[in-house]
Order: sequence, then structure tokens, then C-alpha cells
Amino acid sequence: MSIIEPGMKIRILVIGLLFISLFISARSDAGEENNPARPSDYVLVTINKNVYIQKDPADEKSRKSGDLVAPEDFIVSDGAGEANLTYKKDSTFKIYPNTEMQVVASGLRIKRGKTWVNFKKTSGGFSIATPTATIGIRGTKFMTEVAGDGETKVTLAEGSLLIENEKGKTELASGSAAVIKKGAAPEVLKVKNDDDAYIRLK
Repeated sequence: MSIIEPGMKIRILVIGLLFISLFISARSDAGEENNPARPSDYVLVTINKNVYIQKDPADEKSRKSGDLVAPEDFIVSDGAGEANLTYKKDSTFKIYPNTEMQVVASGLRIKRGKTWVNFKKTSGGFSIATPTATIGIRGTKFMTEVAGDGETKVTLAEGSLLIENEKGKTELASGSAAVIKKGAAPEVLKVKNDDDAYIRLK
């Protein structure tokens, strides 16, 4: 019967703890990569009192106090509500009246309303989903408008966007726009800078 010396036991214990620590760290990193939205990533800077963070957009009793927005939270503005939402401190989303959106693992899901986006480049993917399209963004400035029937208009001031749904996809270049209707592929619109206020925002 072999006897393990005390010094060897300590070395085995240290090596075991090191492997456990590395395993936990790897799992944590993988979780952040698959779910980039963390409570500290989003901060709501309210311009007035008519913008709310809610767990359920249909239930006013689910409204939360504070300005930190957690994954799966909804942000709802009424007819007079406007606010700025910051993401990782350097990307901003201006929320206009009558807008409803939700923080999800891949980015934001906008159900209705208008949002101006100024997004800085990040190492991970980020997208905005609407009822009729998914907008893949990296570093860009654009306006998105979602009507009550889900029709989405995207006007791009700077950068590039990939807009897609089950009917097709298109690359949107700086200074252009697209409309996405229910049951139809994204349609690129011709936009003149002098005629579109959103393009002049860059």
C-alpha cells in the first residue's frame, strides 16, 4: 500500500482547485458570449417621467424603479414619453413616444414605435428585431420606425446594415433606406439627403 506524502497531497489539491477555477471561468465566459445582455449593460436615462421599465408591458403593476434594465425587461413610452437608453456606456438609443421594446439575448426587440440608434462597434454580434425583420448592426447610425401592423422602415445615416427576414435579405448602405412589410422581402428605397431629415442627422 503506497503512502502519499503531505507535500504531494497539497500539490494535488492545488492543481485540482486550479482546474475547477478554470472550468468555472470558461463556463462564465461562454454564458456571456451566448447572452451578451447583462443588467449592467443597459442604463435608461429618462428625459421625462413617461417612460417605464416593466416586466410585463400590459401590467402597470410590474413597473420597476431605478434605471438599470435587465434582460427580458420591457421599455415602454407613452404618448409623451422620450428617453435615452445607453448600452455598454458608448452606444445610445433615443426612444420616442409610443414605443415598446424588450431587451433580449441578441440585442433589442422593438414591437412598435420609433428609435434613433447610434451604435459603436463591439466584438460581439448585436441585432434589432421587429415583427417583420432582423437588423444586424455593428457600428452605425440609423432610425427605425415600426408601425402598428409591424411594417418597419429603416433609414441609414452612417455605416452599413444587414436587413433580413424569411423572404429575403439586403445590405443597406449609408444614405439609403428600406421598408419591410409583413410577408415581403426587404425593399430598398431611394432617398435624397435633402429630403430626409434622418439622413441629415449624421
